[in-house]
Amino acid sequence: MVGLLVAAAIALTLPAEAGTDGVTVGIVGVKASPVASAVVDQEVLEGIDDALRAVVGTRGFVAAERMDDLFHRDLDPPTVVIGGYVRRARCTDSRLQPRCGVLVRWEILDTRVGAVVRAVTVGARSEGEQEGATAQHAITTSLYEALALEEFTSAIPPTSAIPEPAWPEPLLVPACRQPRVKLPSQTEGLLDAVVILKTPGGHGSGVIVSTQGHLATAAHVVGDEAEVEVLLHGGLALNAKVVRVDRAHDVAVLSLPGLGWACRPLSAQGIRIGDEVYTMGAPLSTALGWSLSRGIVSGRPSPLGQDVYQTDAVVNPGNSGGPLLDKDGGIAGLVSFKAQGHAVEGLAFAVPMDTWFARLGIETGTPPSEDSILEGPRYAFPLVDIGVLSADEPKLDEEAK
Repeated sequence: MVGLLVAAAIALTLPAEAGTDGVTVGIVGVKASPVASAVVDQEVLEGIDDALRAVVGTRGFVAAERMDDLFHRDLDPPTVVIGGYVRRARCTDSRLQPRCGVLVRWEILDTRVGAVVRAVTVGARSEGEQEGATAQHAITTSLYEALALEEFTSAIPPTSAIPEPAWPEPLLVPACRQPRVKLPSQTEGLLDAVVILKTPGGHGSGVIVSTQGHLATAAHVVGDEAEVEVLLHGGLALNAKVVRVDRAHDVAVLSLPGLGWACRPLSAQGIRIGDEVYTMGAPLSTALGWSLSRGIVSGRPSPLGQDVYQTDAVVNPGNSGGPLLDKDGGIAGLVSFKAQGHAVEGLAFAVPMDTWFARLGIETGTPPSEDSILEGPRYAFPLVDIGVLSADEPKLDEEAK
């Protein structure tokens, strides 16, 4: 059983069914046969974990090496484990362009019964600039194709849709009426509405969405904090209260004290695949705050039933929670996570603002009294923790979110 040969499982968490524990899937890595190991050495196999996580993410699962790194909760043992065994491999250096072909047997082991319940052998080819990198890419391509086979993935227990949170009452957030801007030429019009959020665990980004000081960001940026420090572009630092959090879709709303805040309106027309989009945040370090990057909407995948925007805009640690903007500076979404790994580029994901409104029980209109807004964080129940392949791993001068 391949799954029993490799340690240090990569955990993939799927939504919990009502009244049951969450179904988890583990990727435990790849081994090679004696024949294949002459071509695919141990160094290649040991460096493949990030790429495998990225592949799993593109097939509708969300991977995290340790769930407690993201949500401060321990991970239960995986329900199902997937492992790979490279049966055959051949790599050539034709015209200085390495090429590799592999034949990999992928197995699903159900840990509840301690047995392999499904197996499939998938061949794949790849070419690239470095021989080891090419072999890795061929193996990850094989997994990508295996996870597309219903007869293989049907062995993974089904999951239900993520339950809607039950808020006691709507949270009224007045629409931002401030002028729209043309990007990138009028980037200055964004600066006062985009903020940096600092917590004991690092930093992330956010955007002010109303003159009343309502602030949108990602749930994993604020973590379990009731209050976070907010850095403004003008140099002021002050605290914002966490009002509502929905970890299942990685969204949160905070409240800044006072009135008359600079804010950004929502995207008026929405965004579609192929549209130009921008992100702004603090990649890697707060010293790089208010950095702007540009890309397009690459797709609208639905990992685990969650609608997200896929973009090739540059997203780095510290961008989490920052806005995904249309060409008029309207907010279309919030940066949530990205795929990382060898040969993986341009795979960042943002939660649509429609999800932010729906999951946090937010409506536009006249805001309630300040006391009702700032009475403290209230969390949606039930909460479902989802491990995200986050943009929050590398560090520069501090840990970033």
